[in-house]
Amino acid sequence: MATKLYFHAATTGDTGTLPSTKLSTATVNVTATGASTNRDMSTTIGTSQTSVSLSTVASISAQSNWFARFVSAPLAAQTIAAQTCVGTIGADESSTNSTFTGVFFETFLWRPGSGAKIGAIYSGVANPLFTGSTTEVSSTATNLGTSTSQTALAGDIIVVEIWSLNQIQGMATSYTNTIFFDGTTELSATTNAAYINFPNTLTFSGGSTAITAALAPSFAIAGTNAEAVAVSGVLD
Repeated sequence: MATKLYFHAATTGDTGTLPSTKLSTATVNVTATGASTNRDMSTTIGTSQTSVSLSTVASISAQSNWFARFVSAPLAAQTIAAQTCVGTIGADESSTNSTFTGVFFETFLWRPGSGAKIGAIYSGVANPLFTGSTTEVSSTATNLGTSTSQTALAGDIIVVEIWSLNQIQGMATSYTNTIFFDGTTELSATTNAAYINFPNTLTFSGGSTAITAALAPSFAIAGTNAEAVAVSGVLD
């Protein structure tokens, strides 16, 4: 059974030593305001869509930009098997010249007891299957991700960072890129309930298991009011 974790705007209630800087090894060009905030990620769907935006570098050289971080509740001790995760998120750009053709999920196991990154659980590559649009659209991408098995101790957490990677713009101008999450409806272009889905059931501290849902067959991203984009990709 799969475990689906939805992204939320609220700060996590997790305790211990949480990440304070990026966990990805990618070089960052632009960090969105609040990207290092440890936002909540849970099995409960959102109630009101929110967004995070950043302004790209005014350049036609490749750039990688960090939008946000989300963390789960503490896990029970378990082995997280290698698996192909699937994610969804809303996204748009202020101009198609921005060429915002990728939203990337970096997923890690973190140990708050020692303040350490244990390892990467998932990073992925997907094919962009969208066409430019200045009106609301919904786009999808086929997931080609890979995963590494990790051994969790009781109290460890899952961390997901949202990035764009190697973005090469059509003009040397700064544009606005935006991601959307915490909405009420999966795959929606207006109230996007963004999530990451694990094919295997994750068990959380206290013996509770995650609410499970069938594994979706693709990685989907919806955009609003500008060109929508959809992909996941490898950062590390």
